[in-house]
Amino acid sequence: MAQTVATTEELQPGDRKFVEINGIEITVLNVDGEIYAIRNFCPHMEGPVGRGPVNHEDCETPTIDCPFHGWTFDLETGKVSFGNSKRIMTFDTEVVNGEIRVDV
Repeated sequence: MAQTVATTEELQPGDRKFVEINGIEITVLNVDGEIYAIRNFCPHMEGPVGRGPVNHEDCETPTIDCPFHGWTFDLETGKVSFGNSKRIMTFDTEVVNGEIRVDV
């Protein structure tokens, strides 16, 4: 079930917001007007991946780097850059009447 986590006015391009839904810490990111939502948990060393730098220049889809060890994850699929063995949890998002919703 989708839950409203912010408005488009609150989450401008380049912004991120941390929310908890059903006991899961989620990072919601606005990357050039596209909304992404990921679990703020790196499968490598349990780092706060949602706090890492976002890469979106020269990329098909934006990525995020874990601030602990630099693993890079695709924000759309959650796949790690060097294979399919590890991934972060991603969530579907939608914008309805200016409200950003995350489907958990």
